[in-house]
Amino acid sequence: MKSNHIVALFSWLDYQPPVLDCPQSKLKLNNSLGKNVSSANWNFSFTDNSLTVDEPGITLDLFKVVLTIGNKEVDTNLPKLIGIGSNEVKYDVTDPAGNSASCTFTVEVTGRWRLPANCCPGNLACCFFLQNETN
Repeated sequence: MKSNHIVALFSWLDYQPPVLDCPQSKLKLNNSLGKNVSSANWNFSFTDNSLTVDEPGITLDLFKVVLTIGNKEVDTNLPKLIGIGSNEVKYDVTDPAGNSASCTFTVEVTGRWRLPANCCPGNLACCFFLQNETN
C-alpha cells in the first residue's frame, strides 16, 4: 500500500529594510579644552521585522552596521573624537536578507582661539590653541 506524504516547507521572505533611530538633524558641541576636537556621544538604535517575528536564528550580530564620519568608515564604538567644523555622520544597516537602510545627521563642533596665560614671549604662533567657549 502506497502512502502519499505531502511536505510543506514555509520560508519567510524579508523585503523590509531595517528601521533606524538616529539623532535629530544636528548635534552642536564645543571643542574640548585645548583641543581641536570634541568627545561626542549619541544614541543610535535599529529594529527589523525579522527580529520582531522571531525568525529562527536571526540575531543582532547577523546585521551589518557601518558608521562613517566625514566619508571615513570608523568602528561603531562610542564616544568618538570629532574635529572642529561640520561633520556628517552616517549609519548604514543591512539585515541578513540584504535589505538596507541609512540615516544621516550632523555633528557640529565649534571652537575659538585665545591667548593662554603662559604664552611664549615674542612668539604668538606658539600661543594659539583652541578652547571651549565659557561665556
